[in-house]
Amino acid sequence: MPNSIELAKHYARVFDEVYEAASLTGDLTIPPAFFTEGVNAGEVKIAKEVLVGLGKYSKTSGYPAGDATLTWETHSYSYDRGRKFSIDKADNMESALMAMSGLASRFISKYVVPEVDAVRFSILGTGAGHDAYGILDSSAETVAAVDTAVAALGDDGVPLEDLIMYLTFTQYNLLKRSDEAGRFTLPGQDPDARFGRWDGIKVIPVPSNRFYGEVSLNDGSSSSAGGYTNAGGAINFIIMDKGAAFAHAKLDEIRLWSPNGENGLPVNPDANAWRMDYRLYHDLFIPDNAADGIYVHGNTDIVS
Repeated sequence: MPNSIELAKHYARVFDEVYEAASLTGDLTIPPAFFTEGVNAGEVKIAKEVLVGLGKYSKTSGYPAGDATLTWETHSYSYDRGRKFSIDKADNMESALMAMSGLASRFISKYVVPEVDAVRFSILGTGAGHDAYGILDSSAETVAAVDTAVAALGDDGVPLEDLIMYLTFTQYNLLKRSDEAGRFTLPGQDPDARFGRWDGIKVIPVPSNRFYGEVSLNDGSSSSAGGYTNAGGAINFIIMDKGAAFAHAKLDEIRLWSPNGENGLPVNPDANAWRMDYRLYHDLFIPDNAADGIYVHGNTDIVS
């Protein structure tokens, strides 16, 4: 069934491109060298390196022995999500695949990506090793809170160049209006106060509806529209070492069906319609020695 395979690959590429463009947490995707499949179904193993500090050199016995241990920390995936869509053959006979492609793109950008980001931010928020909370209403308050967060992470030895800051658009605008932003516009240029880094830290603004300490995933049954709802305290910002958390999808799969076996696709057993099935089995993992590389600030206490 080569046509079926090629169509599935095409849709997978479309999904990947749309997802990469819309996702705010792509920086957290785990490098392949850092993980391996677990022994049991639904598990992943993440590499964890443990070293020791310097010891006293001896002119007699030489270098003191030290251990460098690479262990694999086992985590289990928690989020198994899916959806199927159908386009009736009579409704769209000539451009069903094109219509399905457009539907898939909108589905990924408007529903899949926001839910995945919201899940990841909630895990970061509740799993952070550093936390603070309170309403930030002014530029001065936001700048001070960010400085406190960076100092806490710096004291834990997190290099500045490895930090990334996620923040609401409200907090982004407060930083933008701060006197410490130090921005200027050259004569004849249009005013542009946007910024992508703050004190060398990569900055990514986040829609507030993706930025809560807890989310509730709807089951998507006939009585539920699916997706997610926010169920915890609102997050103001997260500053973190990009290597302190690992996002991974164990299964990200598309299946395509046709009404009558066109294009080499299997026949839709449910209806005289084109059908697309999508399944995403994923999670975000914080190794047990990495929580101190994450700082969260919320309106209320976020960390559980």
